[in-house]
Amino acid sequence: MNPVLPMGPKQTGREDADHWLGLGAELISFGRGFISNPDLVERLRTGLPVAPVDEATYYQGGDAGYLTYPAYQHTA
Repeated sequence: MNPVLPMGPKQTGREDADHWLGLGAELISFGRGFISNPDLVERLRTGLPVAPVDEATYYQGGDAGYLTYPAYQHTA
């Protein structure tokens, strides 16, 4: 029997987490989501969109990416 694993190239979002929690998962990883969303917990809690990650900024040694992703900006 091959289990279906909830990991892969797709970034985990709120709907994915709810799906796997509903199937009995005890832990959901948001590693990539935290990279591009410094306010990820708030975004998930309030239903705000999750920003996509720019993989070109991974492990580049500079400030681009890890330090430059903004928190969600509400518009009027």
